[in-house]
Amino acid sequence: MIVERTMFRLIVVWVGCLCAAGASAAEAPSAADAPNALLVEGLLHSAMNLYHTPSAVARAGRLVAISEYLASIAPNDPRARRLLADVYQSRGELAQAAAAAKSLLNAAPGDFAAGRRWLRFQLETLNRAGERIEFLTSILKDGAYPKPLQSVAAVELARIHAGQGARADAVAALDQALRLDPLNQAALLSRLEFRETPSAVDRAETMLTLLKGNPRAHWVARELASLLCDLGLFEEGLAYYRHAWALWQGNRPVSNAPASFAAEYLSALLDAGKADAAVALFAPAVERLKTSTEFSSLMIEAYTRAGQNVKADPLRKAVEEQYRKKLLSSRVAEGLENPGITPKAPDAQAAKMTAEVAVDLAWFYLLVEKRPAEARKSISEAVELGAKGDAVELCIGAALLASGEPKGLERLEPLAEDYPLAAAYVARYELAAGRTEKGTKILLAGLAKGRRNLACRMLVALAGKYNIEVPPMKDAQAVAAKVKEFDPRVLEMGLQPEKFIRITTTPPGEATAMCEPIHVTATLENIGPIPVSVDEWGLLDRQLGLEIDFAGGKMSFSSMPMLTWPAPRYLAPNRKVTASCRLDVGPIERFLANRPLAPVELRVEPVVSPRELIDENRKDTRVVSGLEPMKLPGLAIRRRGLIASESSAEQYNQALSAMRSALAEGDLPARVMAARRVAALLAWIREVTEGRASVAEAIRPVMNEKYLLALMGMALRDKSDVVRSEMITALQYADMGSAMLNEVGLVVEDPSPLVRFRVAELIGASGTKGNETLINLYAKDADPRVRTMARAFLHAWRKAKGEEGSQESGVRRQESEGKNK
Repeated sequence: MIVERTMFRLIVVWVGCLCAAGASAAEAPSAADAPNALLVEGLLHSAMNLYHTPSAVARAGRLVAISEYLASIAPNDPRARRLLADVYQSRGELAQAAAAAKSLLNAAPGDFAAGRRWLRFQLETLNRAGERIEFLTSILKDGAYPKPLQSVAAVELARIHAGQGARADAVAALDQALRLDPLNQAALLSRLEFRETPSAVDRAETMLTLLKGNPRAHWVARELASLLCDLGLFEEGLAYYRHAWALWQGNRPVSNAPASFAAEYLSALLDAGKADAAVALFAPAVERLKTSTEFSSLMIEAYTRAGQNVKADPLRKAVEEQYRKKLLSSRVAEGLENPGITPKAPDAQAAKMTAEVAVDLAWFYLLVEKRPAEARKSISEAVELGAKGDAVELCIGAALLASGEPKGLERLEPLAEDYPLAAAYVARYELAAGRTEKGTKILLAGLAKGRRNLACRMLVALAGKYNIEVPPMKDAQAVAAKVKEFDPRVLEMGLQPEKFIRITTTPPGEATAMCEPIHVTATLENIGPIPVSVDEWGLLDRQLGLEIDFAGGKMSFSSMPMLTWPAPRYLAPNRKVTASCRLDVGPIERFLANRPLAPVELRVEPVVSPRELIDENRKDTRVVSGLEPMKLPGLAIRRRGLIASESSAEQYNQALSAMRSALAEGDLPARVMAARRVAALLAWIREVTEGRASVAEAIRPVMNEKYLLALMGMALRDKSDVVRSEMITALQYADMGSAMLNEVGLVVEDPSPLVRFRVAELIGASGTKGNETLINLYAKDADPRVRTMARAFLHAWRKAKGEEGSQESGVRRQESEGKNK
């Protein structure tokens, strides 16, 4: 079985927290803010690296520590607030999550997803219905909130009222939700459900409005098509069947439709009297769908009505054989036909299955084969096996009447009022007997229930034979008017979204240097004349997946980063939102770090509204676009190597000298970049030594690990704690040998909490001998942020050892005491 799931339901909550920018991005820092800006970027990058490294030691606890550190130094940075909200949510600390989400909403009031998250978090902190009602009512009274967000609040209010049995209050809240946002899916469906007897107009209006909110909702188009055909509006219904299939499978022939859709569409064509069109459209599917007895039976009818009995006859035999095989296998399963073996006691479930197959075979003989005697035999067997109910009574009565036995009326007449098929047999009998008035009354009563399926086709054929005028269905004209009023641009948007939205992706310039951040920026713009819905229930959702491959190599980084637009619920014409996402995280950063000298090209394929398809049989997973018509061009991102020629020893030595000069004389950004490069080269040298990375032979003699360790020492003695901490952080991929540990020893007792914070993380994740002793010391550090980082590792280690009892309680008690200091 293949299952489609939206990516936002599959990924850990941290995935979107660091990517959004654009409308909600913090202002560019001034020169005076440079140290803090560099620190914030470094912490955010660490969080992204952790997210994309599932095997990281103490990942969850480290994310908590990083998010709280970020909150302390960048309380107004939207990315930091997103991270903090998500981390608090993952810990179940909903009050803190709500506070962080609210500050994010304050910074970006147009971000609908941010507002909805805050609403959800805040509601989860309130235990009593009265508190929730008061909170939601306050939102509805406050005009500062966007109307779509207020509409969500009104739906939540309706749910509370419904749970309390206050139906009138619930309906009033839903009506308010629809006034605030007429396209609110939850409100539309709930409002229809609350109607005691929704009319066809109510249902059609709801479905048309749902399509406005999500022009690609193929199941809505299909349900609307069914309703229209049931009202006898066949041309309109068939148009929506075509639209549903186009939404579902694009340009593939409709004959490729699965059995259920094909049978439904085929039946609608027969209802409309288009047997020739039905044959032309679905004949190519007969062989592929031959296991569907429903589809095959409909094709027999289509061939017969189209005068192609030559094609219908072999299909009749095939369907009969299929039913008989089912019946035989079911009998064998319950021990009824084992030659030479005493039948076992009948199994109730097996007998029920046999009875169901016998009933289906009886209907096939009656309706398709027109062999009532065979139908009576089959239905008699079903009754002997315990089959009962209206369907069985109807089949028996129809078989009797079809055999010319009037006593079938005794079974059918009580059913004619509720079942059009019963009405068809009774009306045919009465009309044939000359009782025109009675037959006409029964016929019209049957057709009053709908104009869709075989029973209705039988009734319509009778009306034509006896010149009986059939009035239109109730509400048919009103529904037709609603369909006619529907803006055709909505359907066009669903099929050709490229005419209504433009998505442009921008790489980070011609090329990036080694260890420079690699960002991709994307802009979503409404270029059409009508608003575009941006949401899970919309033309597209607010996420852009990025599939990344290494050009010229074999390594693929599937579905790594995710870009999230801070978009409103509805993007107005000529409006746009922009966001950026950092790519050099997790395995991509590791991959680049192992190739410091050579240029590397990454191919980036944007995926609009990413969906994850999971084949549960093959255990296969792949990412596809939920907006397939939007094919975005790929990007080629080039990262320059450290040197122009990866085999030039002279250039390599010059690069090392440049790093030394930067550490000695450069400004803060230059010293931070030099520290990153020193760490990357140290990690790379170890990879080369272990045979996991390659290097030109000319470079081997000058790789000079000792010189790099000296540069590392310079960075760890830098006057700025930002440089010192960046040097420690950048060592995440390095193998912590004794020489490197000696250099790290310079800052173990650094006066800066930031540096100690980073040392605690590096040592805790390194797995080096004696690291637990040092982490225990950091767990008692004077700075609460350092303690939080250290205790993340203690918690993870004890959990891994199964020591979650008293020791775990002790760790949590220490954390609590630390927060109270």
